Amino acid sequence: MRSRGFTLIELLVVVAIIAMLISIMIPVMGRARESGRTVVCLSNMRQMALGMIMYADDNRNTLPSVGLSHGSHQVDEQGSWLRLLEPYCKTELVYRCPSDHSRWWDTPLPDGDGTRMRKISFATNYYISGMYEEEDTGETLKFNRMTQIDRPGKTIFAAELADGDDPSLGQRYWEYAAADHVHPSIHWLLDDKNVRKQVAIDRHAVGANYVFLDGHAETLSFEKTFQLDPNSVLDPANPGAIRWRANLYDPRIAQ
Repeated sequence: MRSRGFTLIELLVVVAIIAMLISIMIPVMGRARESGRTVVCLSNMRQMALGMIMYADDNRNTLPSVGLSHGSHQVDEQGSWLRLLEPYCKTELVYRCPSDHSRWWDTPLPDGDGTRMRKISFATNYYISGMYEEEDTGETLKFNRMTQIDRPGKTIFAAELADGDDPSLGQRYWEYAAADHVHPSIHWLLDDKNVRKQVAIDRHAVGANYVFLDGHAETLSFEKTFQLDPNSVLDPANPGAIRWRANLYDPRIAQ
């Protein structure tokens, strides 16, 4: 007896089923890969925070400051927390998120002397640098010691730094791409583009990763970290009167 072969219709049905299975599996696999990258990023941030805590222990509770500027080629890289924490973190791989594909890792920024390039995927909270100036009074706030932070578990140490790859954000869209800190001040709320120039608020599927001064890291939506109370009156001249639903940057407000 001769064996019966497949008909054309049967082959087309099999091909259609395989194509359907592939179309289902590819997004699932993509989400699984991104979930894995998110976990690696969280682990990196926890290692950074552990290094920060050890550095503070060795330096009379003083937090590491900043040194990589934005909008200028003038930098003090050796004074940056990026370099100060290296003896504690051991490897530079900790400083790059696997989902960070910024072009500025390999290309100099188009300002200054053409040598500024991206060195890190994360940016510390400028409030805790010891150099933060209050916009309305010019007063330098001192939150650069662990003993000055009332709620370390609710105060952000570092967020994910924006890639600097989106021209739709306007002029100097790449401005913060080679920095080591962000400026979480009230003007963010006046201009969403300014937020996205600084922080990669949606680098991962459900938001971005943040690490706190007590050493723990979380994946959060931006609104969970920085959001005005809808009944608040936005008054830059009187920031103390503003009410917040969330502000995990300002040590005086962090909740």
